[in-house]
Amino acid sequence: SRRSRPQQTDARPLIRENVQWGAGPRASQFLTLGAKARAALAGRLFATTDDVAAVALPVLRHRIKTNFNADAEGISAETIVRRLVAETPVTHEEPGRGSVANVLRSASARPS
Repeated sequence: SRRSRPQQTDARPLIRENVQWGAGPRASQFLTLGAKARAALAGRLFATTDDVAAVALPVLRHRIKTNFNADAEGISAETIVRRLVAETPVTHEEPGRGSVANVLRSASARPS
């Protein structure tokens, strides 16, 4: 949701030129909750980036206020959310990195 805020120094031109207000911190919380709920409904114990992308539109579309430029060009909040999702890079961790076993390993434990 931070990427939807035009006042951020790293905001993309799409956001700076078309958004009056971006999504706030609660949007991030609801993205997380929505992704977890979608994963649970699918029988998984973890949420994926696909889950986050799937709930992004319903969570964010009413939290982004477009400006006059966007209105004049016919650019809706839905269009902006779709573009943000499409342009957001997805990183995949190497197997084992960031896993619970590695996170909880004590400092004195030997690497496996």
